[in-house]
Amino acid sequence: MIYFIYLLKIEGCGFMSRILILHTGGLGDHIITLNYIYSIKISFPNHKIDLLCPRKFISVYFVYNVLVDSFYKHKNAKYDYFFDLSVANKLPINSQIDIKEFKFSVGFNKGLNYTYQIDCLSTLNIKKQYDKLLGLVPEFKFKSTKSTFKDKSFPFLNKDSPKPILIAPGSAVNYKIWPAERYSNIINTLVKKGESNIILVGSSKDVSVGKKIEKNLKVQIRNLIGKTSISDLVFLVKNSKLIVSNDSAVQHIAELENVPCIVLFGKTNPHVYGPDSKLSRIITPYDINLSNRLLAEEKDISLIKKKDVLLAISDVLKTLRG
Repeated sequence: MIYFIYLLKIEGCGFMSRILILHTGGLGDHIITLNYIYSIKISFPNHKIDLLCPRKFISVYFVYNVLVDSFYKHKNAKYDYFFDLSVANKLPINSQIDIKEFKFSVGFNKGLNYTYQIDCLSTLNIKKQYDKLLGLVPEFKFKSTKSTFKDKSFPFLNKDSPKPILIAPGSAVNYKIWPAERYSNIINTLVKKGESNIILVGSSKDVSVGKKIEKNLKVQIRNLIGKTSISDLVFLVKNSKLIVSNDSAVQHIAELENVPCIVLFGKTNPHVYGPDSKLSRIITPYDINLSNRLLAEEKDISLIKKKDVLLAISDVLKTLRG
C-alpha cells in the first residue's frame, strides 16, 4: 500500500506566519506522527501551528509536550503551509526530519479549496529516503508528563510491587485482533509461572474483548480496558516491564517510552508499523521476509500460535532479568 503526505504552499498571501496541520487518524496514528509535528515546528520556528484533529486525541499533544499553538482553524487566517498527516507513514521513533528538505509538489490554493500534485513516498523506498534526511538534524527525545491522578488510581504501581505486564488485546479493526481465548491462555500460563501483576488495557471499543478474556481466566487480574485516559495509559506503559499487544496505539506508546513490546501482526505491515527496539519482538503467522508475496488469508492473525507468543515473552523476560 502506498501512503502520502501533502504540503501545499498558498499563493498570493505574501509573508504569513501560520501553518495548518490536518490529522484525522486514530490514536496510534497520532502517536507515530508526533515527530512530524515536532519537525515542522523546528523547521519553521517563526510560524504558529494550528492543528485540526479529533477532540479526543488533543491530550496526546499535551502528554508529549509537542508545541501546537491551537487546535482549530482561525477564521480569517491565511496559512503559509498546509500539512495533511492523516495518512503519513511512521518515522523511526525519536528521530526527526528537516521538513524543508522534502521535495514536495506544490499546487495553487485559494482558502482550503485546493488542487494539488502529490509527491509519493512508497513503503518500499521510504526508509532509504528517511535515513538520508534523518542525519540532517540532531536527535531529540519525547518526554511524557505524569498522570494527573496516578497515586489515587494506580496504588498497585509502587516500589514494593513488581512491575506489571500490560496486555492490550484490542485494536481499531477486527482483523488486527488475536483471539481472546488465546490471550486468556497466555495470562493463565504467566500467572502459573509467577507473574502476579498483569493488567489489561485498551479503549472503550475493546471492552467486549476484555470480557471474553476474563470469562476464560482461572485467575483474577486487573482489567482497566476503557477506564484510563490517554495520560493514564502512557503512565501505565512507562511503568511496566513488558507490553503484549496487537498492532495498536499501545505498542507505539511503548516504543516512545522505551518499554519492551511483543507485537502480534496479521495483515498490517510489520516492516512499517512494528517496533524498532532491540528488546521488542514481532510475531507473525508467516515468514516476515516473505510478507510481500503472501495472500491476505495467509496473514490471518488467528494463525499465530500460543506457544510462539509464550516463547517470545519468556525470551524478553529472561533478557530483562539479565
